[in-house]
Order: sequence, then C-alpha cells, then structure tokens
Amino acid sequence: MGMHRFFRWFALFNALPVFLVAQEPALPAKEIFAKRPTGDLALEIYQSDDSDSLRAAVICLHGGGWKKGEPQHIAAFARELAGEGFVTIAPAYRLSDVAPFPAQIDDINAAIRWVRENANRYQIDPEKIGIIGSSAGGHLALLSATRPAPEIERPNAAIGLGA
Repeated sequence: MGMHRFFRWFALFNALPVFLVAQEPALPAKEIFAKRPTGDLALEIYQSDDSDSLRAAVICLHGGGWKKGEPQHIAAFARELAGEGFVTIAPAYRLSDVAPFPAQIDDINAAIRWVRENANRYQIDPEKIGIIGSSAGGHLALLSATRPAPEIERPNAAIGLGA
C-alpha cells in the first residue's frame, strides 16, 4: 500500500466527528515509547487485520494549542485509517505546562524512532512512515519533517492541517 492513499485520506481529517467506521480495527495496542522525568509517554497502535505484508504507517497527532489534548482525541481518525489498511499510531507528547518547547518535537521524534525500531512487530514498512496532525499536531507534524534530526526520527511524508 503506497503513501498516495495516505494523502487521499488526509481530507477526511476535517470530518472527524461524522465518521462511521465500517471496518472496526482491533482495540489499540498501547506501548511506552519514551521515559521522561515528567513521566512515561505512551502511544496507541491501530491495525485492522493481521496481514503478513508490510504496510505503510501513519502517525496521527492530536491538537490542543500545545496546552491540552491527548491521543484519544484523534482515535476516530486513526481507526478510520487503520480500517483502510494502514497501521496508525497516536502518540502522547508533553504539553506546554509540563515541559517547554522543544520537548514536544523531541517527543514526536522519539515516537517516529520507536515506530521504525519496532516496525517488524507491527508489519510496518519502515520506509513508508507518514505523519499527520491538526492545529498543534499539524505544527509538530511539519516540524518533524523539517527540523534537523537523525534519519530514523524523520517521517517520509508529513501533512499539517491548521498548523
């Protein structure tokens, strides 16, 4: 499955409240991807089937003006993309009242690194990792693609909505 399907689905992001999920993926797996002095950071992984083939992954970032929000706020969108065959990941990141910038982008880079390092466990093609977010999540998605970082911490594609 190519990244072109990822770009096709980004338009659906604006309609999050009206989604009806036709093919409900399994409950998300939860994993700790980073340990911080302020607490562990977890991510949720959504998959719709147990395909043996490698699939593209989409990291979905919640918004909230850097000061509120959580991965569950983007869960409906992540489930919808997972129903289309993507592996979707919704990571937490430290909010501005917990840690000042650039902590948030450091957290997202750590999530991307974790996805690449664990790609085999979830049948993810490590060369097809996209990232999408809205508002603060969109800002972080674009920063993750443009900020200098090791290749393992950078997405292959990024979409920022309302960034």
